[in-house]
Amino acid sequence: QFGLPYLLVGRIHLPFVDVYGVDRKDDLAFVANGLGGVQVIDISNLNAPYIVGFIKPNGYARDVKINGDYAFIAASHEGIVVVDISNPNLPIIAVLDTLGVANRLQVVGDTLYVTDMSGDGDISQLNIINIQDPLYPKLERTVALEPAREDFVSDGVYDVYVSGNKAYVSVHYSDQEDKQTQTVVEVID
Repeated sequence: QFGLPYLLVGRIHLPFVDVYGVDRKDDLAFVANGLGGVQVIDISNLNAPYIVGFIKPNGYARDVKINGDYAFIAASHEGIVVVDISNPNLPIIAVLDTLGVANRLQVVGDTLYVTDMSGDGDISQLNIINIQDPLYPKLERTVALEPAREDFVSDGVYDVYVSGNKAYVSVHYSDQEDKQTQTVVEVID
C-alpha cells in the first residue's frame, strides 16, 4: 500500500469507457457515463457493487448531482435533465436547454450552477438555475465568460465551485489556430 490510507474494496465495469461526474444517495451511486447516460449502482456491499438501472438522457452525460429525491444531469447539448430518483422507474421529469454544452454542476440550496462549454462557437457561460420546483427549473441568470484578448476564443467553462456569494469557474482559452493558450479561474460575484 506504500503508506496510502485507502484500500481498493470493490470495482465495477461500466458499459461505456467515459466516466465523468459521480454522486451518491444512501446506498446508490450515480455515475455520469457519457453515451451510457447515468449508471445507477447499488453500493450497499462495497465488495460486490452492481448496476441496478440507468438514466438515458438524449445528450452525453457529463455530470450528475443529487438534491433530495432528484438527480440533475448535465447532458451536453440537451442541457439539464431532471430525474425523480424516488421512483424506481427513474423518470425524466424536466429538461432545460442551457443553449450551450452543459458540462459541470454544483447545487447550493435551491440553486443549480451549470457550466457550459462553448461548443458550436458560442460563448462559454455559467448558468444559474432556480430548482426550488424541480418540475419547472427556471434559468435565473447567465454569465457569459469572454476572453480578455480579442485574439483568444473561449473553449469552455469546465468546472464550478460556489462558496458564499462567489462562484469560481475554470475557463480554457485558445488562439485563432485552436491551440490552447490560457487556462484561468474566473471569480463571479
